[in-house]
This record gives sequence, structure tokens and C-alpha cells, in this order.
Amino acid sequence: MDESDPSRKALAEILIAGERAAGLTQHLLAFSRKSVLQPRVLDPNMVVTETGRMLIRLIGEDKRCH
Repeated sequence: MDESDPSRKALAEILIAGERAAGLTQHLLAFSRKSVLQPRVLDPNMVVTETGRMLIRLIGEDKRCH
């Protein structure tokens, strides 16, 4: 782009905002990784049952396969 193009300043600001957003995202991801994981034993049957209930609520009763 030419230095005289009126859009140049706006695009430069967009680029700076994008770089700031990327930096903030990196900081948030780094912060979230510091949380302590607490492993727990899962019952696969219960996980499938709960997921099925959630899907029924999301999809709706009338859309279910029979």
C-alpha cells in the first residue's frame, strides 16, 4: 500500500489490535495451564448416559432418531 492511501492507517491499527489480541490469548492460555488437574475415576456408562441426556435437550425430542 502507498503511504498516501487513506486505508493504510486503519489497516495498521487493525494489525496492532490483532497482535495485542494474540498476545492476550497467549497469556490467558498460559494462566489457565497453571491450574492443578485433579484426575478422577469415571464410569463410562454414566458419561454416555449424561451426554445422551444433554444431546436430547440440545437436539429436542422431535428430532431424535427412532
